[in-house]
Amino acid sequence: MLDTTAMTDSRGLFSSNEISTLLEKFGIPSNEHIAVLIGKDGTEKFRWETEVNINELVDVIDEMPMRKQEIAQRGMRCSI
Repeated sequence: MLDTTAMTDSRGLFSSNEISTLLEKFGIPSNEHIAVLIGKDGTEKFRWETEVNINELVDVIDEMPMRKQEIAQRGMRCSI
């Protein structure tokens, strides 16, 4: 979760410059609640402009090609 006022994230994983770059790259206004699922390839896979439903998030992830391969190999769904 990003705090665009303080330009920090909840885990301290990104610098303020990296946060600015992500906001610009994915077209996220600093005054709106938007969640973006970013794939391992760095591209946007899904966007929510309302509260994220965790079950919908899991379903979106489980439908991704790489995730389908993992499910086929391991036989399990995403668990949070």
